[in-house]
Amino acid sequence: MKISLISAAVLFSAAHSIVAQGQGTAPTNPRPKDARHIVQLVNWEDKQETYKINERITTKHSVAIRNIHFNFLRFEPDFSVEAKEAIGYRDLAKLWSQVAKIGGTVGSGTAHVAQSPFLKALETWRQQIATESKNLATYLDRAPRTVQVTMSDSVRISRDRDAAELIPAALDTLRRTAESLILKQYAVIAADLPAGTTSLSVTGASGGSATPPITVTSSPIQEAAYAQALFDAQRVQHDALIEKVQLYLKRSAETLTGRVRNLDSQKSGTHVTVTIRVKSLTDNAADTKAASEAGTTTVTYFVNSTMPVEFHAGPAYTSVQTFDIEKLQRPNLGDVFQQAENDRSDSDLIVFMSYMLTPFSPDNRGFGLTLGTGLADIGKRLYVGGTARFNERVFLTGGGFTQELKEGDRAIVGDGNLFQSLKNVRKVGWFFSVSFLPY
Repeated sequence: MKISLISAAVLFSAAHSIVAQGQGTAPTNPRPKDARHIVQLVNWEDKQETYKINERITTKHSVAIRNIHFNFLRFEPDFSVEAKEAIGYRDLAKLWSQVAKIGGTVGSGTAHVAQSPFLKALETWRQQIATESKNLATYLDRAPRTVQVTMSDSVRISRDRDAAELIPAALDTLRRTAESLILKQYAVIAADLPAGTTSLSVTGASGGSATPPITVTSSPIQEAAYAQALFDAQRVQHDALIEKVQLYLKRSAETLTGRVRNLDSQKSGTHVTVTIRVKSLTDNAADTKAASEAGTTTVTYFVNSTMPVEFHAGPAYTSVQTFDIEKLQRPNLGDVFQQAENDRSDSDLIVFMSYMLTPFSPDNRGFGLTLGTGLADIGKRLYVGGTARFNERVFLTGGGFTQELKEGDRAIVGDGNLFQSLKNVRKVGWFFSVSFLPY
């Protein structure tokens, strides 16, 4: 007899990450979370390209992405994570910390075995393996060719999955029946074994040896040993099909309930962008095209400090007496410096970190103390003041700042604007800024 199994292996790849267990439809809350875990839902049926996690995330939080309405039977989401540290965040957080002190077939051939209950059981088992292989191929072929899974797709997949769940138990019942009958056959023949015989085996039907072969002369013994070889060979096909069925059940469950991908933790002050691309699990041209046309989906979020601080940035308008310095050459004097007073308002792009004195309220309003520094020269100009937060993104900040500037030193007699050298002078002034959350 010859066993021919319909292969469905091309529709599978290695299992990926963690399965989101559950039954029924997706939860109504689009972003379930607890105090330290945030899950961003990515609904592929909505075809939304960008998701932004607006919850306040700190280094004590874990973040995960749950893909729902995604066809895991034919496609696989491919994740890439980019983490960029915000300029100035770590320095300001360290300063606030100091200030506040917060620290995974039977081969072709003829079986020379007399008709027996075992052989009938083996044939029934073989036929069931062939039937269930065809059924599994049918379930896979009925899977949608699109990345997105609709409600009608889910109903059909759920029905096929219910049928596939019965396959392992049905096949295992037939396997146990055949195994019990071959054991009985061995027991009947055992009394006829020649003296000194301690083991039985024959060369397998396809040329392979199930166990080390020995020379046997008794026809009943040959039949029993050959029957064992048939059973062992068919068990290989049985196990291979069960493995495919289990993988189908896993991926169909993910297609129906979603899959969660946990992300690595990041340092505070990090802006995280997760890009999800779709790749096909098969070489089918239609599947490859569908994966390509799906494009990319991104999820972004910002990792905050565990302190009650908010990071914001914007232009600051200041007023301080500064000087324009120009290097000149004068006969008999060499290099000198000409200083011209420049009394004007100036603007600078500032990054602020505000320590909020009021709790993070639902409307995001509150007051706090603020530290800031210029992006052009981090740490050289320090801003200190207070901040009023008007909504989720807008801050109004004002206060004083201090900066080290260069001024002329050792004036040349007769020309008060010429100096022999320069010196560093600490200046103090006021500032005003309207700033925004950058992420």
